Amino acid sequence: MDDLSFLKARLHSLGLRLTPQREAVWRYFAGTGLGRALPEAASDLAKVSIGPATVYRTVKTLSSLGFLRAMAGEDGEVRYLAVRPGHVHLLRCTGCDRAVEFHECGLDVLEKLVAVKSGFSVQGHHLELYGRCPDCGPLDKISQ
Repeated sequence: MDDLSFLKARLHSLGLRLTPQREAVWRYFAGTGLGRALPEAASDLAKVSIGPATVYRTVKTLSSLGFLRAMAGEDGEVRYLAVRPGHVHLLRCTGCDRAVEFHECGLDVLEKLVAVKSGFSVQGHHLELYGRCPDCGPLDKISQ
């Protein structure tokens, strides 16, 4: 099942519809490997007659369902990136803010250890790695 069909099924299971506006917001974020800030998304989507309130509400819904992931950009601004729900982590380029998903993390043992030592019932974790993508190159290349 492709991501859009998966999104439609998930919304339907909650009694919600995949409206043309929700689909346009999803496609906007899914159409790039770059995270997008909410003001930027609202401005861009206004060009296709989608109001800022619809953008903000849809981003909130898609985030709560795990279809969008918030990440801090190099400038500290929160950006949203389309991801497939589930156990997914991000690797973000500090040069261009492009992000890619990865699934390996090996934190299961650490979660159990922390739960035993702290008494917490650990529900999950969030992991984001950052560095330079192949297009931006190593940081030491910039200073040469």
